[in-house]
Amino acid sequence: MDIVKEFLPDPKAIVQLPAGEAFINNPEWGTVRIRVRPPLSKVWEFGFEETKALVGSMYQQQPHLSQESQCVLDLAIKEHNQTGKPVKMSLLTAKLGITSRRRILQIVDELEQTLLARFQRLEERGQPLVMIPCTTKRA
Repeated sequence: MDIVKEFLPDPKAIVQLPAGEAFINNPEWGTVRIRVRPPLSKVWEFGFEETKALVGSMYQQQPHLSQESQCVLDLAIKEHNQTGKPVKMSLLTAKLGITSRRRILQIVDELEQTLLARFQRLEERGQPLVMIPCTTKRA
């Protein structure tokens, strides 16, 4: 279950998958849910071309993000690439001048829904929310 937490916002989603469906994770596209059929329903390392073939048309669809969410993601990728660590949302939103708590929660939800980032609370004072981008291609 610990490995799943790295790729899915809700780790329980993997045990709730119906037969014939799978999650594929690729650093470029993030985690994508697809339908599979035997003998493709097994675990192995996918190369770029195999992933592209399995994901099909979904590979060409880029999730639509609001301008603010895209700015947050781009800045998070830049920070994450520099430090290699999760980035505090408070740092990102302060740099971009986003002060509305409601808007920040909408951005978090939007990025989680598109599977472009995952979020977790740190076990330290105030339990800050950190973001881990699921892609590094924009850096």
